[in-house]
Amino acid sequence: MNAMQKHLKAITSGTVTKTNMIGIRKAINHIERLNNRWSGNHIAATYDEVSAVEQALHDHRPRVIGELHDTGIKLLQSPRYRKRWQPWQKLAIDAIDHFRLARYDRIGQYGEYSVPVYEVWAKTPPKGDVVDGSSYQAFSFRNIPWQSGGNGPEIVEQSK
Repeated sequence: MNAMQKHLKAITSGTVTKTNMIGIRKAINHIERLNNRWSGNHIAATYDEVSAVEQALHDHRPRVIGELHDTGIKLLQSPRYRKRWQPWQKLAIDAIDHFRLARYDRIGQYGEYSVPVYEVWAKTPPKGDVVDGSSYQAFSFRNIPWQSGGNGPEIVEQSK
């Protein structure tokens, strides 16, 4: 089983890890480089494999688990970004249940860089003193670090 098949299997199983996220991003970047008629980045991924992975992301929206989940919580709850959130977003961030990987956006002058877009799922807000234990999709975001020319986490529109 090659790397792209492993990533596809992880997506369809319902959970992805940091390793999956990095591998998928590298494969997408490789295909985008080839589409721009540049040299690839030595990833053994085909256009069909990347298309299948992106379709699976659209269909399954897997949960993000492990280290990447913990990093996402730290990022969104960081005092550095606290002022950029609307009150309803702050409430959702304080009650994060989990993240889901929604898609990869293309950025850069030629769309040569891919950035994961995450859905924030928060615990249902209390109704009186009762919480029913379910969660709701609060918003989607992507994180472009300042080292890459970005401004940290930013809210993006849903693509449904």
